[in-house]
Amino acid sequence: MSTPLEDYALLSDLRTGPLVSRDGSIDWLCLPRFDSAAVFCAVLGDEDDGRWKLSAVDGEVVERRYVPQTFVLETIWRTPTGTLRVTDLLPPGTGRADLVRRVECLDGSAQIQHDLRLRFDYARATPWVRVVEHAGSPALLSLAGPDGLLVTGPQLTWAGAEDEGGVRHDAAEQPGAFAGTDDGGEAGARAPRLTGTFRLEEGDVLDWDLTWFPSWSDLPDPVDVDQALAETLELWSGWSARVTVETDHAAVVLRSLLVLRALTHSETGGIVAAPTASLPEGIGGERNWDYRFVWLRDAALTIEVAVAHGLTEGARLWRDWLLRAVAGDADDEYSWGLQKSLLRYCEVNLERQDHGIWEMRGDVHYFTHGRAMMWAAFDRGVRAVEQHGLDGPVERWRELREVLREEIDSRGFSTEVDSFTQTYDGTDVDASLLQLPHTGYLDYDDPRMLSTVARIESELLDEHGLLHRYRTDTGIDGLEGEEHPFLICCFWLVEQHALSGRLDDAEALMDQLVGYANDLGLLSEEYDPGAGRLIGNFPQAFSHLGLIRAADAIAAARRA
Repeated sequence: MSTPLEDYALLSDLRTGPLVSRDGSIDWLCLPRFDSAAVFCAVLGDEDDGRWKLSAVDGEVVERRYVPQTFVLETIWRTPTGTLRVTDLLPPGTGRADLVRRVECLDGSAQIQHDLRLRFDYARATPWVRVVEHAGSPALLSLAGPDGLLVTGPQLTWAGAEDEGGVRHDAAEQPGAFAGTDDGGEAGARAPRLTGTFRLEEGDVLDWDLTWFPSWSDLPDPVDVDQALAETLELWSGWSARVTVETDHAAVVLRSLLVLRALTHSETGGIVAAPTASLPEGIGGERNWDYRFVWLRDAALTIEVAVAHGLTEGARLWRDWLLRAVAGDADDEYSWGLQKSLLRYCEVNLERQDHGIWEMRGDVHYFTHGRAMMWAAFDRGVRAVEQHGLDGPVERWRELREVLREEIDSRGFSTEVDSFTQTYDGTDVDASLLQLPHTGYLDYDDPRMLSTVARIESELLDEHGLLHRYRTDTGIDGLEGEEHPFLICCFWLVEQHALSGRLDDAEALMDQLVGYANDLGLLSEEYDPGAGRLIGNFPQAFSHLGLIRAADAIAAARRA
């Protein structure tokens, strides 16, 4: 991967999430779902691993932006002779899997370059490719096993011709040539590649559409691009209008909420941790994970911030997904039966050690944060009975809640270092301890919490004021190498400062962290301050929900 993560934009149809680079290359695309195999995989390798690039000849990008409150991306190219606008979108809510790209000449005249390299199964399968007649126009059909892709647009119009829209093509080029085949073009390409160059005059418009479909089914109908664009803008702007944001960081909070919505599958309600896989925490290292799945941890925190901003629909969708995923009772409106089952599971497994919130690959332990989460589970069970009149063994839950509190206070807090600790009877700290007040276990300004924060800052802050999750040199996670500062942990520190009386420190760190987002307001999992680079899977739900909570905490502290 040679393109920095911060150069990428996210598109969304609420079912998948491709990445588009600043120079117009779609380098990551999984169809039709987040967890499908990639058809464009250049973000993990190079251009021969699949991409779709549209770029102006002799041009430079002078602006890119999302149409406000949407995931419709506009990129403005300026050339010596004219200006082009490229609009990229995935139409949501259609039941299809379409990627739409529109090129418009805003003034003068300019040329657009087209480079399409279709791959399947993470570039492990080369598709069969042929030109077919479709709805009265030529289209490119690609098939590989169960997957089919249909590309429609002017890429198959021969040089020197003028299509029905009056768009003129460079007579020196063959827009329909397949490079690396007998049709001519560059030799040595690993698989077929469709290239072309098109000249546009002011007012000219070119539209492309790439559609996934099951290879055994009929070819999909063409996309009405004007209608798709209008409906996509309406869907996203309508959703954004329902969001409540009352902070000084309203723009980045709204964009973060939009990211969380984009990572929520519209049909199932499942919330993926990120739309990408295997983007490394360290280049060349082994800390590489696939985040295109639903972590209950990440999703629950996402729902929490969504509800805080008036977005209850997503919470219901996710609850329904959870009930289906674990075979809960769909008729249980409040999912109370599921919650009681989970509390029974906690009770049965009360003495089991685990791998902690960070899913350590090393030995199991009693992680203090995990024990506090079990305390919180029984506490919420007690409150559900006491405050909402639900049924349950409340006396037993009170007893277990008290057992856990006594245990955490005696074994999860070290008087030797005056701090809560990563594991029972230890002395190391962990950024997850910053979540203890959020669970309700103790107040943000409790003396034990303040001394814990002081130790966390002493042990886990780097020279840039950024927070690591834990010390990797202890070997506790069972992995080689190191990792970079973890952005959600940094936002947790903002929250802690804001709600414990250190508002100036909270605001300063918040401004620093917001500055790490790219020009479109997107954040990855980690940040490399030495290189000034976003690192890890991108964009990351964890980081964006942390940003929202931190902004909300600052706003709450100011109101207090």
